[in-house]
Amino acid sequence: MDRDSVDRVISIILRKYGRSFSHELSIPIEDNTAPALFQLLTAAVLVSRARLDCGLRAARLVFDEGWSSPETLAQSTWEERTAVLSQAGYTHHDTVARVLGDAADLLLDWYEGDVHQLRQEARYDPIQERILLKKITGVGDSAADFFFREVQIIWDEIYPFADRLVSESAALAGLPTDPATLAFFTNREGFVRLAAGLVRMKAKDAFDDVRKEVVVSSS
Repeated sequence: MDRDSVDRVISIILRKYGRSFSHELSIPIEDNTAPALFQLLTAAVLVSRARLDCGLRAARLVFDEGWSSPETLAQSTWEERTAVLSQAGYTHHDTVARVLGDAADLLLDWYEGDVHQLRQEARYDPIQERILLKKITGVGDSAADFFFREVQIIWDEIYPFADRLVSESAALAGLPTDPATLAFFTNREGFVRLAAGLVRMKAKDAFDDVRKEVVVSSS
């Protein structure tokens, strides 16, 4: 695919699907505060344990309850969390409710509730950051990937990051799959939005839709 074609595909993806998940969930990630990082991590755990739409809906409901910091989430009861996750559509809402509570407790015990401390302990090394993140209850590779895709807007050591899901989606869209090559075609904010857009396309199986629009726009 030539440069003009790549630019055209990226432009369509950004216009139709390119909204970062942080922005969709009203997480002020650019502020780089402890609550924002916690909210992003919470969303990552929730999305990794359900369909994308269900996970995002659960994150909104959790934040609407005021559980936007490890302190407030730790103060909630298992029954309260179970009710919210059930409303969001989780099948195993009782298990996920326990996971959220345990994750909040662990963050408070190990890092005083501040993911910045985890980053500092990892010495700003992405490999070590992933290792430490995965020691938190509920954080597996999928949750770590979600977190990295969004946090790279402010964590320089992560950018440009594209996990296997983004790379597979990029291939289906006819785009380069290498993160550095893909990042060449847009700026940092655009790259984060593009990664989110490719994830949405995968969830919606929207590749034919984009291909048709590419054909129309190039005719």
